[in-house]
Amino acid sequence: MGTTSAPQLVTVTNTGSFAFFINQFSFPGGYHVTNNCPNLVNPGTSCTLSILFAPTTIQSGSGTFSISGDFAATPSSVSLSGTADLSGATLSPAALMFASQNVGSASAPQTMTLSSTGNVPLNLTSIQTTGDFSQTNNCGTSVAVAASCTITVSFSPTAHGSRTGTLTVSSDANTPLPSVTLSGTGTAPTAAWSPASVTFADQLVGTASVSQAVTLTNSGDGPLSITTIAATGDFTQP
Repeated sequence: MGTTSAPQLVTVTNTGSFAFFINQFSFPGGYHVTNNCPNLVNPGTSCTLSILFAPTTIQSGSGTFSISGDFAATPSSVSLSGTADLSGATLSPAALMFASQNVGSASAPQTMTLSSTGNVPLNLTSIQTTGDFSQTNNCGTSVAVAASCTITVSFSPTAHGSRTGTLTVSSDANTPLPSVTLSGTGTAPTAAWSPASVTFADQLVGTASVSQAVTLTNSGDGPLSITTIAATGDFTQP
């Protein structure tokens, strides 16, 4: 996040013989002024202004602080200068949508790019996912200026239907990164045999019967992975 400098002090002194009024202070963006001066400054007295540099964008911070009133000031302005050291980041794409995936299995990974856009390194606190999503990354704890790293996300649905989650990067970026929306659909196969049972006619021992066909149907919404098809007892299948 943006930081604030140590204060610097400007002293206003009435060196004349008459009191004067202070009407207005002006100063550029990125600076904050705390005014300890009264409206009326008596002869021979002084008051102090505290100036802070608190930039919110990457900027040089050059400008002028000036004071106006019913007096002739020498000088009437003070030059200000500062350099903003701010970290920034972008994360793309803004969302990841995964293809349908069988419950209990892991998807092919998708990648995101985290880029450091500030003028100082981007320091990372955490990279986290929620829901049925997991991540790995090569970002470490800091991303150098103008550098980038890769976040790899996988989807492993734990239930059937629409599944959602988020990916969140916590860092010291001046503007916090929005969470990335993650989505996918959990699917499941449903296997059935038709017919459910097969009865053979009497068969002479040591000889083979005429084969009978059964049909395996997947009526689910996910692919059915077949490891083996095997018959037991005195039955075989090609």
